[in-house]
Amino acid sequence: MKVPVTIDTREQRPYLFERYEVRLSKHALSAGDYALTGLDDCCGIERKSKADMFHTYSKGQRRFTRMLTLMRERHPYNAVVIECTMAEFMKGPDYWRGRRNRKAHARIVRSTILGWQSSYRTPFLFIGNRDQTEYYVYDMLRIWYGRLKGGR
Repeated sequence: MKVPVTIDTREQRPYLFERYEVRLSKHALSAGDYALTGLDDCCGIERKSKADMFHTYSKGQRRFTRMLTLMRERHPYNAVVIECTMAEFMKGPDYWRGRRNRKAHARIVRSTILGWQSSYRTPFLFIGNRDQTEYYVYDMLRIWYGRLKGGR
């Protein structure tokens, strides 16, 4: 079964899913970077690198929380995936190297994420490296596709 995946046209570093059974298409999504083609009103996944998540916290909260609101309102299936483990995240982004209180700042960002997770009913998943996160995104979309199409 090929999973029909839509990638948002604004996604800067899209997954190509070359190792997986997918049928790819690209168009502008209202929320998130990945969705099921034809079912993008039911599901959405936002992808963030570690640096991007910290940048979103410091410079892009308004846009990001608008996107989370859209995901909560429109998508019964949604998630934010972050391309690092929680332990890696807590070290802060590379551009914080040498910064005093680096770990304290990372704890503040983590607390904000936990707040967003509960306020917007959207899981934030710290997966690991980019390849692991790509597989996780594929697997979530595959499972959601089966459920939305009346399968398991």
